[in-house]
Amino acid sequence: MICAVEKLGLVLAGGGGKGAYEIGVWQALRELGLEQSVAAVSGTSVGALNAALFATGDLERARTVWRDLSPGHIIFSPDRDKAEAQITQLLSSPGLGQRFRDFLHRGSVPDPLAPVSVGAAASTALFFLRDRLLPTLSQLLMSGIISADGLGEMIDGAVDCARLAASPVRCYATCLRIPRLKPERFLLNGRGPADIRAILQASAAIPFFFPMAEVESRRYLDGGLPPWGDNVPVQPLCELEGCRIILVVHLSGSSKVEANLFPDVKLVEVFPSAELGGPAGTFDFTAKGARWRMELGYRDGVEQLAGLCLSQS
Repeated sequence: MICAVEKLGLVLAGGGGKGAYEIGVWQALRELGLEQSVAAVSGTSVGALNAALFATGDLERARTVWRDLSPGHIIFSPDRDKAEAQITQLLSSPGLGQRFRDFLHRGSVPDPLAPVSVGAAASTALFFLRDRLLPTLSQLLMSGIISADGLGEMIDGAVDCARLAASPVRCYATCLRIPRLKPERFLLNGRGPADIRAILQASAAIPFFFPMAEVESRRYLDGGLPPWGDNVPVQPLCELEGCRIILVVHLSGSSKVEANLFPDVKLVEVFPSAELGGPAGTFDFTAKGARWRMELGYRDGVEQLAGLCLSQS
C-alpha cells in the first residue's frame, strides 16, 4: 500500500523493554507506505534509541537488535543485590519525595531534622535517613546500580552513527537537565558517535538504576522522569520542525498527550491493545518479550493507522 502524508512527525515514548513495541509499529508504517512521509522523529529514553534507529532507515537491523537482546546486555552490577536492598530501605523512608526533589534541585539534601516536632520513633527514622540513607541516595543517583557499559555497548552496536548523522530524517532525543529539572532536546543529526552515545545514554538514565550521564559537561537523567520530564516529546516536532500531522506511539494505555498544548497539530495516537507488562515490562529485555511486543506493535499499527491512509486518499 502506498500512502503519502505531507511532513509527518513521529514520536516514540519511553518505556524500557516495552520499546520493542515501537519497532513493530515501524514495520506497519513501512507496509502502509507511511514511513517515507516521516520528516522528523522524536523520542525519550528507549524511544530516543528507537528514534535513532528509525532515522537510519534500517528496520531489519532494529528488529535484530531487539531480538538479540538479553537482560545481561543491559542489566548488570556486581553489587546489585546490596544496592537493591538499599533502595528498598530508601523507598520506605519518611519524607523521601521532598528530599529527592531537594537533592535534584540543589545537588544536596537539607538536614531532615529541620525544625519540626516529631515523636521518638519518627526521630529515630529521621536520624537513620540522614546518617545512612541520604548518602546512599546521593551515591546511587550518581552511579546507579546498573552499569552504563551494557547500554553503551548496545548503542554502539545498534546505531549506525554515520548513517544517522547524514539522515534526511531529523532526529531528536529528550533528556532531563540536572539540577534545573527541565527537559532539553538534542538534535542527533550531524553529531559524532561519542556525542550520539552520550545523549542516548543520558536520555535513558533512570534514577538509581543507571548513573547520571554527562553531555557537553552538563548532567542529565532519563528524559521521561515524572513529573518534570517529557516522556512523549511532541514539542520539538511541532515547534522546531513545523510538523502539522504527528503520529505518537505510546507504550501504555494510560499515557496521553495534552492536545490543547498543540492546537494547530493533528495528533494521531497509537496505543497498545494489550498491557505491555507494566513496571516489570520496563526491565524485560528478553528476546521472547521483544518478539511478542514487536508482533503486537505491528498488528496495532496496521489496524490503528489504516484510517490515516484512508483520510489522505
